[in-house]
Amino acid sequence: MHGPQPQGPFGPPGAPAPPPQNEAGRLVARIQGKVKAAVLGVMFGVPLTAGGLHFGLTEKPTGFLAALIGAALLAAGVLGFARIRVLRSRLRALLPEAQRSPVAHLPSARRAATLAGYLNGLLVLLGFGGTGWLLFMGASWGAYGNSFGFGALTMGAVLPFGLGLAAARTIPDLLRVVPAGARIGQAMYGVFLTVATPMVVKSDGLLPKLVGGGIALVSLGAIALLGRCFRQMGGQARGRQTAGPQPQPGPRPGVGTPPPAGPPGAPQPYGAPAGAPAPYG
Repeated sequence: MHGPQPQGPFGPPGAPAPPPQNEAGRLVARIQGKVKAAVLGVMFGVPLTAGGLHFGLTEKPTGFLAALIGAALLAAGVLGFARIRVLRSRLRALLPEAQRSPVAHLPSARRAATLAGYLNGLLVLLGFGGTGWLLFMGASWGAYGNSFGFGALTMGAVLPFGLGLAAARTIPDLLRVVPAGARIGQAMYGVFLTVATPMVVKSDGLLPKLVGGGIALVSLGAIALLGRCFRQMGGQARGRQTAGPQPQPGPRPGVGTPPPAGPPGAPQPYGAPAGAPAPYG
């Protein structure tokens, strides 16, 4: 006699496992929920921490209270991103595009992965370079002499720094010929393109327009090249089907086609429908 078996969340023992798509959908929903909280924690924690410390050191000690609140928010945001990283590792194991390409042994796939790695390395330089440029220009903007300006400056500098870190994490995957690294690079170049467009449209001087136009052209070219690399690495667009004629299923034996007639009185073959004539002996 066997005691009662524990039942899992998906049904009794022996029931089929849930499809990977369902598990991936649940992981995506959890990641989206945690990303919102983590981003809010970082966006509010960084300026409160930096501005509070600046205000506490230059104006009044009450600024340290704001810095303490900001540090708690920042810690919660960083912890949220750490949990998101764990969930993303589980999600990558379920998605074929996040795994090593089946054509990784081909020279063309490896060349495409190398090119995508260089393009994402350029993203790292853009992210870290943008951070340094903002911190350098903050002196001419007067941000270092104002607690609120200093908090806004640090929040603005964190954004390209985070993009640079995210791009750096994709390079080891691209060295393993993982197509998802090219997709992530496309998304981050899209962020730089979004930032460069207002520089071209709304800037007053010629230099900001030239810088924004250069960033926009580089981003557009990189997005196109990364898409090509993604296809050469074996990545497939979602919902895409292979071209060519598909085989049509033919009629099964004994279904819809009566067996050949035989002499009267002959025994019926096993499985023949009742009343059907027997085959020839």
